[in-house]
Amino acid sequence: MKIVAGTPQAQGKTESPFPSRSSKLNCKGVIRELSNYIDGDLDPVVKQELERHLEHCEDCTMIVDQTKKTIQVLCDSQPVSLSADVRSRLHATLREKTGQKPT
Repeated sequence: MKIVAGTPQAQGKTESPFPSRSSKLNCKGVIRELSNYIDGDLDPVVKQELERHLEHCEDCTMIVDQTKKTIQVLCDSQPVSLSADVRSRLHATLREKTGQKPT
């Protein structure tokens, strides 16, 4: 998203993803609906509005494309075998980072 002088972002105002019923979907709204869009779970009206936004927003188009490519890479990847020691350390680190107690 580019910030241009005189726009709400440049003036420090936050932009609502759906500013009003008559306005177009903005970048924040695209990000909010990204998962639903990729999964094909959007209401047809919202999907049309999102695609209209993508026609003129290079930043959002890039985010959608990169997200789709990332998902494809993950889906095409093979599981990696971890030794018991590495798995144990990984689980301990994840528990520490998420604040969970060992089971």
